[in-house]
Amino acid sequence: MKTFRALLFICASVLLFANTARAIPYASGVTNNNGTIQFIINEPADSLWVIYNDGVSNAITHPPIQVFAVSNLLVGTNYQVNDILAINGGSGTPATIKITGTNSTGQITAFNLLDPGSYSGGDLALPANPVSVTGGAGSNATFFLFYGVSNGLATFTPGVGESNYLIYVKKEGNGQPQQISADYGAFASWATPRGIAVNRNPKVGYLFGRIYVGNASAAQQGVFALNADQTDSPLHRARVGYPTNFWISGSTSSPYRMSVAPDNSLYVGDFSGSNPFLWQLGPDFNATNKAIAGTGRLSGRPVVTGSLATGNLVIFTADATKLTDATNSYGWSADDEGAGHAGEANNVFRYTIGAGPIPAGG
Repeated sequence: MKTFRALLFICASVLLFANTARAIPYASGVTNNNGTIQFIINEPADSLWVIYNDGVSNAITHPPIQVFAVSNLLVGTNYQVNDILAINGGSGTPATIKITGTNSTGQITAFNLLDPGSYSGGDLALPANPVSVTGGAGSNATFFLFYGVSNGLATFTPGVGESNYLIYVKKEGNGQPQQISADYGAFASWATPRGIAVNRNPKVGYLFGRIYVGNASAAQQGVFALNADQTDSPLHRARVGYPTNFWISGSTSSPYRMSVAPDNSLYVGDFSGSNPFLWQLGPDFNATNKAIAGTGRLSGRPVVTGSLATGNLVIFTADATKLTDATNSYGWSADDEGAGHAGEANNVFRYTIGAGPIPAGG
């Protein structure tokens, strides 16, 4: 698989109206698979499209369209609380509505979207508004549906001469934080999560949006990699932690805090007393190096600037137990309120590594 050489802009284009706010859907994990461009939509969006350098917008195969909001048009009669109504029409798995309130004549006064359904095949597969329903004890209710693109894998194939393209993902927000993960998802629950990091570099399409989770439980110990929509990554490391040979067994803080560096490598700290190192992992788990040896118990997320390749690597660590370092500068001691005295715990250290070698410290 080769990375597609193209001018790629990944945009979260949002129409701004009163009482709206920017949402953050995006295209991630962009790869070229024998001429077909693949990418992941991290969260449901209002719409998704691609425009090429010649101004043409070719077909795009995106995740199934789902119902994201419902408005009740005709309230019907004789319905009961807890009735389940299925949307008529369309091609796919129908959306369902649960009635949560009625008046004395069974007219609908409150309801919830129970299941958003799944409609494949584009706009022609969608139930036409207004929609009727089946099920429940009543009759004659109708609804108006609002659709959107679900998260997941999307693909498109550029035509001849269409070497440059723009991927647009659009979602209108409401100014409120929104949970985009499902609590019941396969990779949404972790026994002892200690660190999380996300690659936010859109210049590296196939890595952009990748999620790393550090888990320190005995059953699932190590660093795990997920796609931006919280599915298993191409590394297939959502169930098997990496690496498997040096995290401290029985420790609930090994691995610990982590961060993605500007060169896309992953830096992972350790808070266990018997393994005081800062580790550097390749973005695809294709390298494992000690970045700093003899740290103390690293209590904070490592902050990394520069890289070894560019000769300007600098790492900052928050250390809960290390007292001094003969070759590297330190910041301040928390119990001295920033007085900057060496020889006490809770220091911030700066490691000016440049082009290496690593591990630094000692």
